[in-house]
Amino acid sequence: MSTPLVVTHMQERMRRPTLRNGQLPVVFGIEMLAGLLLQRFGRDAVLAATVPWGFVNALEFVVGYWLWKSRKHGGKLALVLFPAGMVFWIGYTLPIMVVIGPLRVLLVARGWKSLR
Repeated sequence: MSTPLVVTHMQERMRRPTLRNGQLPVVFGIEMLAGLLLQRFGRDAVLAATVPWGFVNALEFVVGYWLWKSRKHGGKLALVLFPAGMVFWIGYTLPIMVVIGPLRVLLVARGWKSLR
């Protein structure tokens, strides 16, 4: 299954319950995708923002593969995606990623010399 199909499938799985009952999905008592984006722009904007967020996440898989293969362009793409990811992490209120993201940048910087 190609990346655009996976992203589309995941977005549809998020939209179906939302369109059915007008509420965002709840997992373990936590409303998914709720955060600053929802408060400021509403449910429709939150669902629309899953498209670029899905694209960023798909590129994160590419980054992981390239870094696993010690490719320097994986490190470059990781540094480029950091600010884009941060927008979504803050917008969707994902506090663990606000900690993990900068840590990942530090680890890429530390291992930069070993990348080819």
